[in-house]
Amino acid sequence: VQTCALPISTAPTLFTNASAAEFKKWSAEFAGDRGALLPRLYAPRTLEYPHPVINPKVKDENNYYLSAVRAAGDRSISCPTLGLAYELTQAGHPVYTYSFRITPNRSVNAAPSSMRALGAFHGAEVPFVFGDPSELVKPAEREVASTMGCYWTNFAWNSNPNDATGRASLHSQKLCARLPSWEDTTQTRSQSMVFNITNEHAHVDMEPTDRLTHLRCNFR
Repeated sequence: VQTCALPISTAPTLFTNASAAEFKKWSAEFAGDRGALLPRLYAPRTLEYPHPVINPKVKDENNYYLSAVRAAGDRSISCPTLGLAYELTQAGHPVYTYSFRITPNRSVNAAPSSMRALGAFHGAEVPFVFGDPSELVKPAEREVASTMGCYWTNFAWNSNPNDATGRASLHSQKLCARLPSWEDTTQTRSQSMVFNITNEHAHVDMEPTDRLTHLRCNFR
């Protein structure tokens, strides 16, 4: 899942083998008096997996460094994005959100050996949107890329990822016609189109924003 830590000047330092006590101390430095809530909101067992492999010696149930990364990433990117989506819907604008959860097998940005550590890094979805054959090396990756190409083309021409009329119809309509409907986010329904690969199979479908995400974003 795409995440981004806050700048070093904003977020306290935490090492990849951090303990629960060190994460608790980090939380207090990061969020002040309200930091006491972070160990509960970002307990390792609550984090979404798979995830970037930062330190292979640390087991998932003890990965407090990842807890800190997720907390900082939510505060700097994920939660402001959801907040902006809500504000835009209040103003009457249609909003289509997505969650890209794929760790690429190849990227011009990094060596193949480092991909597991990077996970679904910032910008990892760009080769999928444009169908870059040099980076899409697995059939499932190419399948996801084809669906993303349809949605992005439709949106670029018609401001709606589901509308394949006009110039957007020049794209592969045989494929685009089979895609699930990308529902917009409303004030009463927060949801995203998820692009993922599980067991070498493409997964593209709508998912609602879960309750824990709402709790984390209401914290900020």
